Amino acid sequence: MADVSEIKLAAYNYGICFLDLLGQREVFRGEGWLPIGLTAEGKDRFFEEKLKPTVGRVMNLQRRASEMISSVMEPRSDSPLRMQLPAEHRKLWDEMHRTKMKTQHWSDGLISYVALGDPDIKCRMNGIYGLFGMAGAAMIVGLAMRQPVRGAIDGAWAMEIREGELYGPAIANAYELESVVAQWPRIVVGERVIQLLTDHRDAKEEDIFTSMDRALAEMCLRMIGRDLDGVSILHYLGEEFTKAITQRVLPELYQQALSYVEDELARFRKARDAKLALRYAHLRMYFKANPPSSVAQSGTNGGKAA
Repeated sequence: MADVSEIKLAAYNYGICFLDLLGQREVFRGEGWLPIGLTAEGKDRFFEEKLKPTVGRVMNLQRRASEMISSVMEPRSDSPLRMQLPAEHRKLWDEMHRTKMKTQHWSDGLISYVALGDPDIKCRMNGIYGLFGMAGAAMIVGLAMRQPVRGAIDGAWAMEIREGELYGPAIANAYELESVVAQWPRIVVGERVIQLLTDHRDAKEEDIFTSMDRALAEMCLRMIGRDLDGVSILHYLGEEFTKAITQRVLPELYQQALSYVEDELARFRKARDAKLALRYAHLRMYFKANPPSSVAQSGTNGGKAA
């Protein structure tokens, strides 16, 4: 193995989204060795009672994240807007929308990341927009599927030790926000990311790539809200996020997610678990304050980020 002094080290600034699937510690509690000599019926029961609520949920999260990244990040070559452009301008369109998002799996969670210093990427805010879209979609879909996640979006420098294996303070920053600050199903947005977006929104250059970054940064900033405890969060039920990412599917997902939140709130109240009951009461307040327009028009009061 080569000595580290012989390896060409290349560090970039990275935007990071850290997602953690909640509830896994509870379902693992008390588990030990695999049962010996299981019958076919016993194997089926083990699959339903043990594997599906644990390994199955992690695999579902990984699959959903991959699908969401593809839907948010991969510009279609047959996009109506692209097809309206003269052939000589389509290459410029492709350069404006090009980005690279990678995912690293961590036990019951995952990290998606984008290099902000990649010279091949002309509009770096595409990556941050992609992280926002993926994280917010993972949040509402996870709640609707009764598989909640919490997470954080932050950044700093890091390097890929090898393909798909990132290491550095960018990961540490996002992990700290997810594990210490988020606490319940929500996506915390770090102040470094907010400052990065603000800097790109306020950039003065007038070239086409800077203009694209400026518009994306402004859009992302409108997707951020302040929670009741003062923490900056991704406002995934807000108008800007809904319009950009979840507009067609939100009404159905909203009802399913709210039903799950209310069921969990009732469960924790019954168990007299004050900590979790308060967290899910807080989450229910957020949902009740931000119904989709179709729900609001049917009689529910509209709202905004907590």
